Amino acid sequence: VRLVGSEMCIRDSTQAIALAAEGLGLGTCIMGKPVESPNLLRHLTGIPQSDLILCCIAVGYADPNGPINSLPRTRASVEELTVWHGF
Repeated sequence: VRLVGSEMCIRDSTQAIALAAEGLGLGTCIMGKPVESPNLLRHLTGIPQSDLILCCIAVGYADPNGPINSLPRTRASVEELTVWHGF
């Protein structure tokens, strides 16, 4: 299913949920991968076949000291990723 006209609304809604959770002291993890296995997701959550699954958002209390949060990450600088035209 391709919902071209609705994609922006889905992204906006997902961001709004994540920001609202942050405001309540909760962390979120927005995931697309579980959507690729809808039957497993339906089995685990009880979501009916009649409902379309577009994204998943895990919500809970973040653990800043969790092992996953201490993995080294390298990121490109803004200068490496940005090209300014006319500014």
